[in-house]
Amino acid sequence: MHRINIRSIILDIDGTLTEDRNTERLSLEAIAAIREALDTRIDIEIGLATGNSHIVAMSLARYIGLDFSRCPIISENGCLLWYRGKLYDICADYEEDIEKSREIIQKEAIGKIVRESYQNEYRRRDFAYYPLPGIDPYYAINFIKNLLDKYGLNCLDVRYSGYAIHVIPRTVNKGTAVKLYSEISGIPTEHIVAIGDSDTDIELLSSVGLPVAVANATEGLKNVAKIVLSRPSGEGVAEFFRKFVLYS
Repeated sequence: MHRINIRSIILDIDGTLTEDRNTERLSLEAIAAIREALDTRIDIEIGLATGNSHIVAMSLARYIGLDFSRCPIISENGCLLWYRGKLYDICADYEEDIEKSREIIQKEAIGKIVRESYQNEYRRRDFAYYPLPGIDPYYAINFIKNLLDKYGLNCLDVRYSGYAIHVIPRTVNKGTAVKLYSEISGIPTEHIVAIGDSDTDIELLSSVGLPVAVANATEGLKNVAKIVLSRPSGEGVAEFFRKFVLYS
């Protein structure tokens, strides 16, 4: 693998910066590698792309140690982009439909099929739900899809991250936000790296010049990656930084 001119690295959180795909514990090995890069490579912007709410993503970025003067924070699966002190609401045009969907799900699915994510109180555009105990996630997904179809909300999609069920505009994803970030920052997408672990990261990886998957990523994501790391989740992130960022 030849060294490339990396100007930005965007990292998924759950399953990528965590110790594994089935835990929310952040990988200290990955964080140590990121901090070393922040200290030694001031030419690279390092940011996050996550399905978490904006306030959670910003908090994680702060405690990871990211530099807010040069880091993009993509939250709510691409609905929101924060960059250099400004928040861009990519899903603003869908506000009415999103609010309607939440009201319908609250009335017809909450307590019966799913429960709300605690983050919904802080979310703006992408609302998240968890199947109730004993409810198959894909049954819950189809149930919500049918509800949206019933009420004519075909502009919204229902996606499963492996952690939660998300209701989000069909035309928006993490890759949409990366393209906006590229335009605003002036960093061409061919100089951006994205690292992820699941199918919800496919658009993210497809939007950048160097798409990277951790070793325990889904097969769907590995198929769009140019680099598949030998180590899983946070260990894989640390592997990437040591091989391609901290090599000098």
